[in-house]
Amino acid sequence: MIIEFGPWLPDQPSFGNRCTTATNVYPLERGYGPFPGPSAYSDALSAIPRGSFAFRQVNGIRETFAGTETGLYRLNGTTWDDVSNSGGHSSSDFWRFALYGDRVVATNGVDNPQKFDLSSDTAFSDLTNAPKHRFPMVVGDVLVALDLTDGSGDEVAFSAVNDSESWTTISGGGSQNFADGGPVSGGTGGEFGVILQESAVVRMNFVGGDIRFTFDRIEGGIGCIDAASIVRYRGLTFYLSDEGFCVFDGARSENISKDKVAKTFFDSQGELRDTADAETRVTADAESRVIRGRNQVQGALDPRNSVVAWSYPVDGVRKVLLYNYRTQKWAESDASVDSLHTSYRAAGPVLAGFDSSKQLALFNGANLTAVLSTGDLQLTKDRGTIISSVRALVDAANDVTVGKKTDLADTAVTSTGSSNANGKASVRSHGRYQSIQVSPTATFTEISGVEVEARPGARSV
Repeated sequence: MIIEFGPWLPDQPSFGNRCTTATNVYPLERGYGPFPGPSAYSDALSAIPRGSFAFRQVNGIRETFAGTETGLYRLNGTTWDDVSNSGGHSSSDFWRFALYGDRVVATNGVDNPQKFDLSSDTAFSDLTNAPKHRFPMVVGDVLVALDLTDGSGDEVAFSAVNDSESWTTISGGGSQNFADGGPVSGGTGGEFGVILQESAVVRMNFVGGDIRFTFDRIEGGIGCIDAASIVRYRGLTFYLSDEGFCVFDGARSENISKDKVAKTFFDSQGELRDTADAETRVTADAESRVIRGRNQVQGALDPRNSVVAWSYPVDGVRKVLLYNYRTQKWAESDASVDSLHTSYRAAGPVLAGFDSSKQLALFNGANLTAVLSTGDLQLTKDRGTIISSVRALVDAANDVTVGKKTDLADTAVTSTGSSNANGKASVRSHGRYQSIQVSPTATFTEISGVEVEARPGARSV
């Protein structure tokens, strides 16, 4: 019989679950593909990275900027040029960036907002007149300041059209306060803006004239609890809410993780601790402890694989969640990286981040060890099953582990084997419930399931 690995659903019960483990793989339409590990690309930064930004200019030149607690840096080949403001920086908070024409804007909510003109500058300088804020974005031809730190926290400011240094009403700038919905976390720009509050989603529409913008509250009772989780793909905005990972399409939000990975994710967080780059508090609800903080869950787009990736902390290291927005399937990786972003290389965009050595690392290295497994399956109705061999449906050598149980509450007794020249692993197991795990031991391109050689066993098992 053939058993296909289904969507990874760790939130669902193990019994009858066709995929309880999908580690170091990309989710595909059918089955899973290999996930490459991070490979160091640059020299190390002088301090821990606290935010990064990469893009391709109109002329094709590729750029990467990064911020640390001591300065701002621009990638020059594989080395980092210090392009910090001569006045220095005073904050260890997270840096965020936006591209406004040919000007890079960098903010951290503590220092003055910074500007870097790509055509002429060799160092950042203060962005004149702009309010201090943590999250910049661009809507049309307007620079928007979110999460203002010199106000109430529920205010959004915007510049004049085509002028990032004019912010007064008389010059065409302005601001907007929100009476409810909680503090502004961040947002995404484009033809319209998406403003994510802690418990609301607001659409920002440019209308021009004396009004400039309208602000339409689209969602209430749900919002973004971690600004670093926000990822934009075309007209979609992905973010982490206190109910799980969501996507907003401009009209409504949809929870893409409920009953799939949300509970597993929140349970992995436990009681979060205050850290140097995060302000967190933990509340309890009927399902799980909820994170409310900054920069713990860092998102990035992996467009080549149609995936949004989120790096998050677990017990002192980081893991990565992978969501394929075309197939609506999930997977995960145990790669430990920080400050995820999309890096633009000559061969195209690639997922990137910083490794433990503070080096920029591209996810184009050797494939990480993939592991896929089923939950507890009853292969023969009302009785046990004797498995004599397993052939993994993968184009590479592999190891197979079969776990057997008589009762679902039992601890599985396992048998292991490796594939032979014919791709078959001799693994004998006799139990009422069987689980099957496959791990390729060589380079592979796809894995979809297993072919099991089995026959009915005793009813008493």
